[in-house]
Amino acid sequence: MDFSLSEVEEMLLESAATFAERALAPAERKHEKLGGPEDSVLAAWQECGLAMLADPGDELEVSGPGRVAVLSKLASADGATTLALWLPALAQASARQLGAGDAAAQPTAVLLERDIETMEWPRPCLPLCGGDHLLVVDRAGAWGIARVRAEPVLAIGLRSSRPSRAEFVEWTERGTVEMELASRVRAEARLSSAALLLGIARASCDYVAGYLPERVAFGKPLSQHQGLAFLYAEMAMAVDAAELLLAKAAWDLDAGRTRLSVGAWLEAREASLMVTDRGVQLLGGHGYMDDHPVEKWMRDARGLALLFGGEDEARFDAAAGVSI
Repeated sequence: MDFSLSEVEEMLLESAATFAERALAPAERKHEKLGGPEDSVLAAWQECGLAMLADPGDELEVSGPGRVAVLSKLASADGATTLALWLPALAQASARQLGAGDAAAQPTAVLLERDIETMEWPRPCLPLCGGDHLLVVDRAGAWGIARVRAEPVLAIGLRSSRPSRAEFVEWTERGTVEMELASRVRAEARLSSAALLLGIARASCDYVAGYLPERVAFGKPLSQHQGLAFLYAEMAMAVDAAELLLAKAAWDLDAGRTRLSVGAWLEAREASLMVTDRGVQLLGGHGYMDDHPVEKWMRDARGLALLFGGEDEARFDAAAGVSI
């Protein structure tokens, strides 16, 4: 099993790193205040072609590990804005996979439900990314595109993705597919979320690695205090483990195996919540100030951890032994 990237994937990863450095990282706080990416960033996103990666049927022939690597690289600069750029592309690509007609161009977010017929409305806080249509997919293969009445809310994290309260208005299209196809769509959504979580965790881990040697306490750098060094080592190991499992799950998805996607999402979730929380703690009082990005990463990680049903829905799927 070889997770190494192809030449094309390495080029895409380099493009993602450039886009992240030039368009995302410098405007991270600005995008949060605006509640979404600037028009110039949206234009640059479309121009660079990275949105094509949300569609597994694209012509780039990029592997699953390549996709999650690119998405993680983007999220390491600004996970919330990456979600705002990626989620509409994912929702529309997923709708096309499921066979939606003209309505496939409408959704800007995805919901994973146990049963589309018994799902609850309203939804108190969803990253609608400025739209008013949701793609809903349940585990049995039923799907629908719902038009909602969106009311912006002030969420703790993911503010760049325009979190909103969603009140159901009507279904613009409904359908049913084989469970295997629904499982794949659900797995792709979860792996995308896991990649975002991993990117945020990696960014927090790297930032702490640069901070600890510079901050001096009791006559020596924080990195030389054994207890803090152990905490950082656990952070780094958690991120590496989640990255490997995510690559394996993405590899399996390319081969038509969706079962591991739940475990990869749960592992990325646990790693991200732990790492971003410790990132704030290891910076002490500075960690809670917006002079440092770790507090934003902690907030965004908590928002991402609630997507697609959150931990409860994922563990329910895992316990039931379903491949979604």
